[in-house]
Amino acid sequence: MPANWVKLSPSEGDFTIACPTTPSHETWQEQGVATPRTVEIYQCGNAGITVVVAYSDYPPGTKIDANAELAANRDSFLNRVQATPVSSTPFLYQPGDKKLPALDVEATGGGRNYRSFGIVDGDRVYQIVVGAPDAPQAAIRMQEVLRSFQLGMAQK
Repeated sequence: MPANWVKLSPSEGDFTIACPTTPSHETWQEQGVATPRTVEIYQCGNAGITVVVAYSDYPPGTKIDANAELAANRDSFLNRVQATPVSSTPFLYQPGDKKLPALDVEATGGGRNYRSFGIVDGDRVYQIVVGAPDAPQAAIRMQEVLRSFQLGMAQK
């Protein structure tokens, strides 16, 4: 993590990630869906690098179709940033002994590159998005941010 960057680690979010500045935080209630839920969003940016981490919790015991949820989050992200997907690759995110369904998306649009990870952890769904100008140094910084993301081991 660069020396002047900030470590974001909200206890209720159960994650850590490097941010180029102190992030803003907002909460909103998702409407128009079968299971309304609260979405927590942390966002920061500096020198063209933008980092967004959002998560929401389904009611306990909800059966989440991980593939459908990850695809819907991918499509929503691409629509919001008006980007074209370059790749969309399912994988298993492995914090400790867990193996969580996840989706790695690379996209481009408006002279920017984006990388997004969606992760389903039980009743919680995470979306991590990093955007940067289309430049070699920015691509390196994007990778550093994504590598800094760690999901905690707290029980939910």
